[in-house]
Amino acid sequence: MKKIEIPAFGEARFEAHVTDRKNVVYTLSDAEETLFDSYAELFVRHGFTMRERRERENYRYAAYFDGTDAYFLNYYAGVKELMVIAERETAYFSYSDQVGEAVCTPQVTQVKLEDYGMSYAIRLSDRRFIVIDGGWAMKDACDNLYECLTEDTNGEKPVIAAWILTHPHPDHYHCFDYFMERHENDVIVEKVMFNFPEYDDLEHYPHLTESASANTDTSAYVHVPIFLARLEKLGAPVYKLHTGQVYRIGDAVCEILVSMDDTIHLSQNLNAISVVIRMELAGQVILWTTDASFSIARIPEKVGSYLKSDILQIPHHGFQMGLAPAEIEGYRLIAPRVCFLPVSDINAYSAFCTHREGTAFLMTDEGVEEILTGEVRHTIDLPYTPPKGSKHVLREKFLVGRDTCGSCSWIFCGLSTDRPEDLVFSILNTEYVKTTVTVELFFEKKGHMIRYLKTEALGASFHELDLLSDEVNGDFPTRNPSGKRIRNLPPNTKFAIRFLSKLPIVVWHPDHKPAYVGSAGHI
Repeated sequence: MKKIEIPAFGEARFEAHVTDRKNVVYTLSDAEETLFDSYAELFVRHGFTMRERRERENYRYAAYFDGTDAYFLNYYAGVKELMVIAERETAYFSYSDQVGEAVCTPQVTQVKLEDYGMSYAIRLSDRRFIVIDGGWAMKDACDNLYECLTEDTNGEKPVIAAWILTHPHPDHYHCFDYFMERHENDVIVEKVMFNFPEYDDLEHYPHLTESASANTDTSAYVHVPIFLARLEKLGAPVYKLHTGQVYRIGDAVCEILVSMDDTIHLSQNLNAISVVIRMELAGQVILWTTDASFSIARIPEKVGSYLKSDILQIPHHGFQMGLAPAEIEGYRLIAPRVCFLPVSDINAYSAFCTHREGTAFLMTDEGVEEILTGEVRHTIDLPYTPPKGSKHVLREKFLVGRDTCGSCSWIFCGLSTDRPEDLVFSILNTEYVKTTVTVELFFEKKGHMIRYLKTEALGASFHELDLLSDEVNGDFPTRNPSGKRIRNLPPNTKFAIRFLSKLPIVVWHPDHKPAYVGSAGHI
């Protein structure tokens, strides 16, 4: 690649990151918009030709090519950031796609999931497919995807116009090798697209491995070489997805809004490097957010109103990746009518998603009419309109799902300070998210009231809670009218107790039934 020094104009705030053997990303902060033009002129002076240029509100993009190497410029006025992506021996400008005759209605299929993962088959109007991820390296995931691809091919080999891998987590890309090992001769794969770290380049990403422990999922590093070897054996053209690029795959127009280029330097979590794709197909916009983080990638600030979409794939399986306020701001801009949520129903409405602030926002937002989970296979024809009554079904699933978790308020009466066992309760948190539980003791004399006791109920756990233990008193000072702590209870005194939690929990005592069980937190 021609030697061009970056930063080239004395910029003080910049970062450079080698993302693989052919790619370097330069992030220039506090950049004025004129810097975009300065770099554009610089590349032309060094023999690069402008091949693409696009602009929309607060965003500019341009791509430069010298016949072998490329520079991609992205400028975001909302955050005053210029991103310069350098790629040696790029395949992007050799990209082509032979669009066939329109013979069928475009469809999107969310493949059935046993638990969670990501597997989508998008049928184009020429009967070819775009596959997004594929899911786990399991027989069910492989068989379910293959069934979708072969269901309506009249005995002919299904053609995968593009197989897109979004990031290197096992519930997303491991199925690719498993699938190809079994069906390489049964399908035609025309192109493969991805952008994530290569195994032998991990030296460039020390922050991804610093926190490694016995519980750390190292599958990304163990399996990427297997994936790359499978790609080489397959022999299909491979395209590195960079932010700003647009790929026309049949009648689908796919724009890369976010990629590893944006986030490799910002997070230790591989979910954060996920590709985000804005797809236009059959007159509708589908936003594939995969496992991306709205807050880490600053998607609302960078993309703005261009996020507006008809259909949203809820990011990170609805488990939330990053900060909820940024996610909710993104959802306000997207304003979808329909959402895909790639988890089973129990994860969607009881165990994981319903108590994540962002996902709960979507489940209760008036504009969202339907959420399609991976509990069963869902296939929709495009353009798609939710069937009548979908909003009611969603509402019922949301409320029933929350009811299965417990309640947010539990009250027990008729307890005595002379019985130490009356201060020992059991707490069950069926949600996979930890929650803070506030405890209050009530007496006949208001001055004896004890408030603001707090404890943590860990996610997916059951534990016994002794209110006299350090687990409660520890770092949680009490501010009570009497100034007394719980260890100074009045003797031989009746009392009642209330447990309050932001998430539904189950509280019980072997000798006392609850006098009152409150709302499960219905919105």
